[in-house]
Amino acid sequence: MTEMTAEVLAEVRGQVGFITLNRAKALNALSLGMVRDLLDVLLQWQKDDKVLAVAIRGNGKETDRKFNRMRPSMARVLGLETRSAKEG
Repeated sequence: MTEMTAEVLAEVRGQVGFITLNRAKALNALSLGMVRDLLDVLLQWQKDDKVLAVAIRGNGKETDRKFNRMRPSMARVLGLETRSAKEG
């Protein structure tokens, strides 16, 4: 089963439902339409005994690049310690 809208892609492979947010220019920020599409897909999969897990991911290299730049500051906000390779 594969479902597609412009901003939400949904596919079942084996026992896993994969949802890809396809709004890379907006860093995959959720719009109201996307939330509605997500809800529709998740409610369908809830009734499907074949879907045992769901993975949600974002599409786009821009998203990956900006997330990687945010990681150190996110770690500080979360109170996680980070070490450089020199510190061992």
